[in-house]
Amino acid sequence: MTLKLLIILAAINLFSFLRVAFDKNLASKNAQYKSEKDIKKRISEVSLVAISSFGGALGTLIAFQVFKHKSSGNKSQLRKSLYLVLFQNVIMWVALIILASNL
Repeated sequence: MTLKLLIILAAINLFSFLRVAFDKNLASKNAQYKSEKDIKKRISEVSLVAISSFGGALGTLIAFQVFKHKSSGNKSQLRKSLYLVLFQNVIMWVALIILASNL
C-alpha cells in the first residue's frame, strides 16, 4: 500500500513538472511572435498551484528552478506560496503513508 502511494506521489510530481515545462515552452514561443493572433494560450498560475496542492508542489518548484520559470518581479510571490503548499504536501503525504502502513 505504501509503495502505491509513493508511485502516485511520483506521478503527480512528474505531471506537475511537465506542466511547468510545457508552459515555459509556450512562453518562449510566444516571445518570438510579433502578432497577437499567433500567441498561444498558456497554463494559468491557478492551474499550476491547483495541481501543486494535490501533491505536486515539489515537482512544480523543481521545474521553476530548472527552467527559470516565473522567477522575476511579483511572480516570486507565487514561488513563496508554493513553499507553503509544499509544506502542506509533506504533512499530507506523511499522514497518508502512516495511515496506509497501519492498515
